[in-house]
Amino acid sequence: SDLYWIGEAETELLISNAMRVGEMMSRKRSAYADESKVFRDFLRAEGEVSQEETAKIISTAFEQILHRDPSDEERHRYADFLASNVEQLGREKGLQTTLAVLLLHTKAVFRFELGIGKPDDQGRVRLAPVELAYAIAYAVTDRSPDATLLHAARDGSLLTRDGIQRQVLRLIDIEQAKMQASYRSTKIGPRHTAPMLRFFQEYFGYTKAPQVFKSVATT
Repeated sequence: SDLYWIGEAETELLISNAMRVGEMMSRKRSAYADESKVFRDFLRAEGEVSQEETAKIISTAFEQILHRDPSDEERHRYADFLASNVEQLGREKGLQTTLAVLLLHTKAVFRFELGIGKPDDQGRVRLAPVELAYAIAYAVTDRSPDATLLHAARDGSLLTRDGIQRQVLRLIDIEQAKMQASYRSTKIGPRHTAPMLRFFQEYFGYTKAPQVFKSVATT
């Protein structure tokens, strides 16, 4: 973490993108349409914002952006922030600003791997279930976790080796099916995915083998 930082230009871009995503999340027609019904209902309502509305907005926003429930302290803090934004900017801009701030949360911008529990005999610490879900998803699919993987992280399935194996193999099968479809092939190939194959290619560098040659022995 000491090697990297975000400069002024990157910060401005992050803020701009967060505002755009916050606006999209509250639109009726967007990639978030199904999940954002709570936001749309909030924008259609009139009058003062009730505590029930606020609590529902904060819980939904945390679920969609950070994939977890807010703590009691976060729930109160963001509820006050939303109420203040709505009072000053109105429901639409107030909601979008609140979503944008949550989108700029450090755990939304960066992927944390802090682990949980006590270190083992070799000093290793197990990743937290949600951290593990992201590690698995990005390693196998190059994308964030799907709903099934996140559900497994929440219900404790990723606390066991068998549970982890089931999710890894499930994602591999899905990605392999996509690869076969893209190649229009019905043959069953090796059980890997494009990101996994790329890892081994980059790590061992064997794709550069044709370019390697040995010098002719000289005397």
